[in-house]
Amino acid sequence: MTKEEAIKNLNHIRADFLKYNKEDEKGIKIAVPLNSDDIHSIEMAIEALKQEPKTGHWMPSHIPESILDECSECGFSCGAFTFNYCPNCGAKMVEPQESEDKE
Repeated sequence: MTKEEAIKNLNHIRADFLKYNKEDEKGIKIAVPLNSDDIHSIEMAIEALKQEPKTGHWMPSHIPESILDECSECGFSCGAFTFNYCPNCGAKMVEPQESEDKE
């Protein structure tokens, strides 16, 4: 499934759920709106799919003698050599020159 298809499907799910998502005791379809948290979650997923993926690289920490590295995108510090993605911001980690070429 492409990102565009996922966005279309999420929009469709949101619209359908807001129309008719429950039957009353007689079997007649009735509208029961999503709660605000559900709607917000769907909208966040749609926005996330629309964004270009972030890329960054691991940089040495500014802490002297630290074994930690920092994400070039958000500054999150961790033992970076174990992660291909920043656990904080989700940026895909690439070699520093690859990251700079994309900008």
